[in-house]
Amino acid sequence: MTATQPPDGTEGCTDESACEGSEPSQVTHGDYKRRMRQLTQTIETELIPRLLLAFGPTSPEPKTVSANALVSGPIPVDLNDFVDGLLNDGVDPVVQQIAELRSEGFRLKQIYLELLAPAARELGRRWEDDSANFTDVTVGVTRLHRILHVYSHSFCAHEGHGRHAALKALILPVPGEQHIFGQLMVIEFFRRAGWTVWSAAPTSVDEVAAIVAKQSFDVVGVSIGSERHTDELAQTIEAVRRKSSNPGVRIMLGGNLLSDNPGRVQEFDADGTAGDGQEAVALAFNMVNAN
Repeated sequence: MTATQPPDGTEGCTDESACEGSEPSQVTHGDYKRRMRQLTQTIETELIPRLLLAFGPTSPEPKTVSANALVSGPIPVDLNDFVDGLLNDGVDPVVQQIAELRSEGFRLKQIYLELLAPAARELGRRWEDDSANFTDVTVGVTRLHRILHVYSHSFCAHEGHGRHAALKALILPVPGEQHIFGQLMVIEFFRRAGWTVWSAAPTSVDEVAAIVAKQSFDVVGVSIGSERHTDELAQTIEAVRRKSSNPGVRIMLGGNLLSDNPGRVQEFDADGTAGDGQEAVALAFNMVNAN
């Protein structure tokens, strides 16, 4: 019999005959989802960034037609069709679709806010209601990361560099959160506005405490996607307040849990919440200036 070490640290069998004594019913649907979330987190926080560094984007950013007037209306793309295309057609057709939108006059900022961020949320929704399997979610998130990589330089260089260069932010998901694409989107907006940004994918509250104790930040942004990590969120905020080398640090929250109920920000003793990257930058600047 050979044994493997799954991502959750439990020992599993690769020889089916040797595992006949175990009851299939013992592996519940909840256990399966938990293990898949852990594996998804490992892929998104460790494997995808390494692949991007090793191979870079699939193709360079397409040129846009700069003479076009900017468009003020909503992006004329159906979200479900966009996500289906992302899953079925790959990165290059989606990058070409974005290039066409830009040539029609849509700002890259608008594409981030109205297309890429909602696509990530739609993948999460499909995962939670079981309309998408583990492979679908992993493929979709990986491709969103690659698309963000294609446009990152243009987006961050577009405006504001140096405007808030003295301000420092730490942006991270609550320990245990499996997806970081939303975090990366927020980081893009902060860098675009000229902030110096640190990011992390902590595995424990102690890890967060060590980061804020070593480096002084004006703002710490924490994202949370669901109710199951609220205990970790409360512990993270308490640790930041207690260990931060900046006694006046401001803490803001984001993610699906707060998007559905922004009033809960007071429940967790945070200073504010933002619905997207653009709102997060404005909120952070206002909070720092209020000190």
